[in-house]
Formats: sequence, C-alpha cells, structure tokens
Amino acid sequence: MNTGGKSILSSMLITALLLICIWCLSYSTVYADNDHWSDATNRDATWEDRGISTPEQLAQFAYLVNSGNYQGKGRVWLEKDINIRGKEWAPIGNHEQNYYKGAFTGNGYTVSGMQITDFVKDYNEDTFYGLFGVISGTIKNLNIAGTIHCSEATRYCSIGSIAGQSNATVKNCSSSGGIQISATSLSASDTGGIVGANTGSIIGFRTEVTMTMDRGNSRP
Repeated sequence: MNTGGKSILSSMLITALLLICIWCLSYSTVYADNDHWSDATNRDATWEDRGISTPEQLAQFAYLVNSGNYQGKGRVWLEKDINIRGKEWAPIGNHEQNYYKGAFTGNGYTVSGMQITDFVKDYNEDTFYGLFGVISGTIKNLNIAGTIHCSEATRYCSIGSIAGQSNATVKNCSSSGGIQISATSLSASDTGGIVGANTGSIIGFRTEVTMTMDRGNSRP
C-alpha cells in the first residue's frame, strides 16, 4: 500500500479546503462591507442629539431625521473626523417632508469615505443626494470626501457633496471626490460640488470634485 501517496493526497485536500475557507471568509467580509449605514446594526441607538464622534452616531442622526423621529434641539456638531467608508450612505433628509432644519457644525472636521450608489429606482419620484439630501438652517466648517454615482432611472435628481437640495446657509465648507451621472433615463438633474439645487446661500467654499455626466439633461 502506498501510504506516502495517500499522505500527499490528504495534505493536498486539506490545503484546498483551507484555501476555500479563506476565500469564503474574505468574500463574506466584502459582502458585509457593502451594507448600509441605515441598518439597525450599524447605528448607535443611544445617540439622540448634540455632539457626534463616531460613524454610528452620524448614522443614527440620519435615521432619526429620515424617519421623522428627530426630537433634538437643532444643534448638532462633529467632535472629530468621521470615516464612513465601506457602507452605503443614506443622505440625511430623504425628501422634502423629513429634513434637518437646525444648525450643523463641522468644527473643521472631515466626513470621509462617503459612498452613494443606491438611487431610488422610480421615474416618478424626485431624489436628493449628498451627505444631506435636503437641508434647511445652517451648515458650517464642514469638509466632505466621497463619491456619488447615479446610474438608475429617475425623473429628477439633485446631487451635491454637502447637500442635494439646500435651503440653508452653507458657510466655510469644502468637498472632494467625484460625482458621476450615467443614468439611461434621467429627465433632469442639478449637480454641484457643494450643493445641487440651491435656494439658500453659499459662503466661502472650496471644492475639488470631478463631475462626469454621461446621459440625460444635467445642469451643473
């Protein structure tokens, strides 16, 4: 009996199984990184108002505003840089009914790694995308770095790194990253490095956003 051959075969099988296990673990990690900050497991449900120092607290703030349950005093600020890389971001203020109306102060800190690709697939609905979807009030001393890619059919989308639609005073803010529109069916869009559609005021801004518009009727 060739025990040496069996030993080699057993070693090869064990090695193959280990490689498969490593691949499965790496795949599951990538898959987990593609979930949403709005998911309950990614939010700090204990946060209710005021200072924000973690991605989970920022996600909870977005959830409270978007669900119509924000009961704070309208004064929210960053206490450090926030990295939201690896998960899909749901803009704060998801439509013109639920949006933040207070003061948001960045204190010179940066929200980095923002990724927005999950657009509403409804041609009859207007959509707003950025760190904030719709905002009213004041945003100041905030820096944003990230990417927004609209590839889904929608009637109208408003896109900006700080806010998709702003009725606010945006002061001393900056943005960097990229905005790409490649939707095959898009009626119109307002797109800007800081805000998309603006009926408020923008004071002292800096933007290094690369904008690419492939389809539809877009208005930069």
